[in-house]
Amino acid sequence: LGPTIRIKSGKTASVIFSNRLSEASNIHWHGLMIPANMDGHPGAVIPANGNFKYEFPVQQRAGMYWYHPHAPGRTANQVTLGLAGLFIVNDDAESRLNLPSGKNEIPLVIQDKRIKNGKDITYAPAPMDIMSGYFGDHVLINGVHAPVHKVSSLWYRLRVLNGSTARVYNLALSNRASFFIIGSDGGLLKNPESVHSVLLAPGERADILVDFKKLNVGTEIYLES
Repeated sequence: LGPTIRIKSGKTASVIFSNRLSEASNIHWHGLMIPANMDGHPGAVIPANGNFKYEFPVQQRAGMYWYHPHAPGRTANQVTLGLAGLFIVNDDAESRLNLPSGKNEIPLVIQDKRIKNGKDITYAPAPMDIMSGYFGDHVLINGVHAPVHKVSSLWYRLRVLNGSTARVYNLALSNRASFFIIGSDGGLLKNPESVHSVLLAPGERADILVDFKKLNVGTEIYLES
C-alpha cells in the first residue's frame, strides 16, 4: 500500500505524482471535497513517465479518507496490485475529545487478493468475475496475511477501510464483545453507537473504539468476518 498521509483541516495538501508505470494512472482522493481538476477523475489521467502536482486546500471535518487511481478500465487492477493508501484529516474539535492516539490508534486496510505460487498477487478476472465481482482467496490486513498485533489493557481506536474491489465484510470481535462506532465515511458521528458487528462495503470506512482493559493478559482476540 501507499503511505498514510496525515494533515490538519485548513492546511493545503501538495503531492507530486510521478507515474513510473507503463500505463496511465492518477490519484483520486476518495471522500475529500476538493476542486474537480484535482480529484483524479477518469478523464484526467497522467500518462506513463508523466508528472502532475496535486495541490488543494483541505476544508472538511476530521476523518479517515483514502486515495486510489481512477484510470479507465484499470482502476481495479491498479488498486489490487497496491496503489492505494489512507488520507487522515485531523482538526481541533477531534483533538478536544482525547481519543486514543499514537500506538493506540491503528489504521486497518482490509483487502482480499488472489495470490499465485504463494507470493504473486494477480488480477485476471474471468467473465463471471466481471459480472459478479472479483473475489480473492486471501484476506490481507495492511498488506499482510493473518497479522498479529499485541495490545495493552487500554482503549484502542481502530480505523477500518474496506479496500477490496467487491467483497463485503461483516466485522466482529471473536469474543463477541461489543465495541463503539464513533465515525464513518464522513467523519465523526454525533454520538457513539454500541454494536457487536459492522458491515462494510467496498470503499466504506468505520472509526471504532475497542476496550481491552477488562481482558486478562495473554487473551487472544480476533477480528472476524
